[in-house]
Order: sequence, then C-alpha cells, then structure tokens
Amino acid sequence: MFRTVSALSVLIFSMLVLSVGISAGEVTHPIDIDPSDLQIIGNGAEGYSLEAEGYTRTNYLGYPSLPYKVISLLIPQGEEVISCRLEGGVVSGEFGELELELFQGEYLDDGTKRGLSVDESEVIGEGSVFPSFSVRYLGTGIYRGYRIAAFAVYPFRYDMESGSLTVETGMTLRVETELSVVKKCTERVRYVEGFREKSRAEVEGLVENPSASRSYIFDDIKVAAAEKGFLPGYLPGLEGSEVSYLIITNEEMAPAFQQVADSKTRKGVPAVVKTVEWITQNYWSGAD
Repeated sequence: MFRTVSALSVLIFSMLVLSVGISAGEVTHPIDIDPSDLQIIGNGAEGYSLEAEGYTRTNYLGYPSLPYKVISLLIPQGEEVISCRLEGGVVSGEFGELELELFQGEYLDDGTKRGLSVDESEVIGEGSVFPSFSVRYLGTGIYRGYRIAAFAVYPFRYDMESGSLTVETGMTLRVETELSVVKKCTERVRYVEGFREKSRAEVEGLVENPSASRSYIFDDIKVAAAEKGFLPGYLPGLEGSEVSYLIITNEEMAPAFQQVADSKTRKGVPAVVKTVEWITQNYWSGAD
C-alpha cells in the first residue's frame, strides 16, 4: 500500500511542482528587499555602520560590513545545485555618499580574531563596487529526506571610491539543478506513523518555498509489529522492532545510558543506545 503510486498521483504532483516555481532542473524565487529595513548608525570619526533586521553582515577584513540575506530553498528531490544567478532587479534606493567603517574583525571568547582575509580582486568589482558578487551558493543539506539549499543574496552595494551606497530590489533568484549521481546519505525506508507529516511541517517552516514540499514522494515500507517483544536489529532497517528513541554516547558511558533506554522502552518509548565508535565503524554518512 505504501509503495503504490498511481499515474494520476504523478500527474497531480507534476502540476503542483510547476505551479510553485519548482521543476526538474530549475527553482525560481522572487527576492523581496525593503530599503527601509536598513538602519544607518553613526560612529563618529570611525564612520557609519549598517544594520538590517533579519540580515547577516559580511565579515571581510578591511571592507565595509554590509547586510546580506540568506535564502533557504527546497530543491527537487534527488537533485543538486549546479548554478545560481539573480535576474532583473532595479536600483530602488540611494543613500547618498557615506563613509562606512571598515570591518576590523571580532574577537571570540577564546581570544581568536574572527574575519575573512581576501584579496581585493575577490570582492571588488567594476567601478570599485563592493561586493563584486550578487549571489553565492552556500551549500545543500539533507533534512528528513528533503534537500535544502542555502544562498547568500547581496542587495546592497558600496562604491569604495565615491562612498555611494545603493540597494537593488525586484530580483529573481534562479537556481539550476541536475540529477545527483552521488548518493550522499542513507535514506529512510521504514514507515513510521506520523513521521513524514511531522517532517514535512518542520521543513516547510525552514524554507522560503514551502509548497515545493508537495513534489517529494517517499516510498516507505510498513513493517508488521513484532510479536516477541522488543528486539531491535543490529542496523536500522526493515528487520527488528521499531525504534522511537536513540541515545548516542561513547563506549565508556554506554552501560549507564542503556539503563535509561531500558526505562524508556518499559514506558512505551522503544529506545536503543549506539556509540560514536559504532556509528563510525558502520556508517560513513547518514541522514537525520
């Protein structure tokens, strides 16, 4: 029952995919930038600093710390990002000439200095504009079987010579993807009641295109409940009893936590203990 997918279901999912701006090979997303979000803070002789709620700031040593936005998008199931770019966009706000303070680094609690040291050619574009790039791909993570890609979008531009600060709005982020030929993680195959529904709700709260979750189809297999008590398998899979609670520790602490696992199992929450050493020995990669 849980492995059966009709032709009608596939057609319906395909129509949903197209309607939310996601398709095999491409994801698009409008970028909303409100110039009024920017706060210009005066720092006397050291120049001005910029802040914007919901933004991160660049940390290149010797350059202004400009706000940029991190966008998380759900990409097509089984695919990976091959390129990204911003299209359209207009300069909708000019803040005049400002002398911005340069980022000199931040000191962490352990005394180390936080900041990125780069060559001018890496961050300065034509006309002495910083930064030279408008978008960067940060990477893709897999959560509960969903592929979430993160992108840094840089709407603010600063002319290092004239001091002119501008912001670009009305852009579209276009991401190109292709089928991933490398299996990057172990996939869940066992059906657990409520797991997929809960996971989908969590993922939709993490991305900018939540409706794209409808394009994902999982082929979980339902296993009949064991009749001989709680007997988990050596490895996660279709053999053995269902496990709801996992405790990860080291070899030394395993016996103590086994008592916790036994207590939870008796209370109706099937639990097992696995050590870091066991995981390292049996898995080189995995999925949450």
